[in-house]
Amino acid sequence: MKKSIKKIISMMLAMVIFSTLCLGCSKDNATDDGTAETTDSKAEAVTTETGTQEVKIDNINLWYTDEVLTQYLTNCAIHFREENGVGVNLNLISSVDYVENIYQGTKEGNVADVYIINTESLEKAYLAGIAAENTQPEYTSVNYPQIALNASTYHGKLVGYPLYYDTTFFMYNKDYVEAPLTFEDIIEFANVYMGEYEGIETILQWDVHDLFFSYGFVGAYLDFGGACGDDASIINIANKEVIEALTAFKQINQSLYFDAADSNYEDVLADFLAGKILYTMGSTADLEEIIVADINYGICTLPMINEELNTKPVSINYTAVVNPYSSNKEMAAALAKGITYEHAEEFYSYVKRLPARKLSEYPNAEWQHIAEQYESSTILPKLMSTTNYWLELESMLNNIWDRQLDEETEIEIEDDTLTEDEQMQIRQAYVANIIRTFVTEDVNMLQALMEQQIN
Repeated sequence: MKKSIKKIISMMLAMVIFSTLCLGCSKDNATDDGTAETTDSKAEAVTTETGTQEVKIDNINLWYTDEVLTQYLTNCAIHFREENGVGVNLNLISSVDYVENIYQGTKEGNVADVYIINTESLEKAYLAGIAAENTQPEYTSVNYPQIALNASTYHGKLVGYPLYYDTTFFMYNKDYVEAPLTFEDIIEFANVYMGEYEGIETILQWDVHDLFFSYGFVGAYLDFGGACGDDASIINIANKEVIEALTAFKQINQSLYFDAADSNYEDVLADFLAGKILYTMGSTADLEEIIVADINYGICTLPMINEELNTKPVSINYTAVVNPYSSNKEMAAALAKGITYEHAEEFYSYVKRLPARKLSEYPNAEWQHIAEQYESSTILPKLMSTTNYWLELESMLNNIWDRQLDEETEIEIEDDTLTEDEQMQIRQAYVANIIRTFVTEDVNMLQALMEQQIN
């Protein structure tokens, strides 16, 4: 089936290239609502020194879905034309049915020579036959974190050219505290804190209902799809470590309760930057706002849950992909390299986010810790059959966090010989067992659901 599709595409592209000698080829531009409109881009026949004719393509198409990239890509396109004599058509496309539209455009001759994609969609793009392998030598762990290379890999082949990422990191107010080693340390601090820090209203708060921020509490122990997220035989969700991590996650809620409904990320970030919160989580999408804030902040990797349980946030990765049906694959690969490797040092100045490529220096010394966090992050599976994994996992974590335990945790201890600390330890162990029971049920259900979808 796949070979038949490729044959049909090849035949159609041959017809399109022939017609462009007289009519030109199409180009997509973004309208205000993000949809595409068609204009013309030129192709001409030139005679070589040997007297043969070949098609010279004046420009190539670059598709992307996030307007935040426009200025950066425009700058790269200018340099690319100066260096290669080939123009770049920037096409801001709606993210709805993005891969499907790239495939359809390829069949119809409106080829996205290079396109920027979320790496979770790489399986779909590769199986559709519109993703060529990246064989350029610069794309190794010397220049890119292994997580970036894994995210751009499908079944052992480096397909994408890693461009940038979104991830979370931990922030703290350096005027009052230092980077904590564990969340357990924060709980212990909260137990003795007497409100002596001026302006501080909350010890710890983050947008707990957004899985992007809470994923780190289970990310170290979830293994879905393997290191590159493309192995359907690996679904390791319901394991002991995940259960213990989620039990501790709920215990944080019991010890440092805050209302999830009042923890919208934008509001929490604003309160932290205003000096009202000691500890929180930030996103790479807001680096510009953070760097100009009037607060003595520190950044560190997400603390461990406790001395035994680690954390690992998720990273959302974006990569450039070369379409094997490009009429100018050599130039398409050069453009992909240009935007992801050659101009990576300029990425932050235009986009206000950090590139996937390792940098020689960062706009702020604290941001080196963000790069460290990214290198130790995890990725989401690329498996098309489990596209609801994010929603199901988020729903599970939210249900665990929000579950009311007041009546369930009442316990009477009649042994008068026990100290208050010993009685507290017994109560905590009792509550932990209650939490562990329903966490186990929820985790087993998610495991079964993902297995059912894979099979």
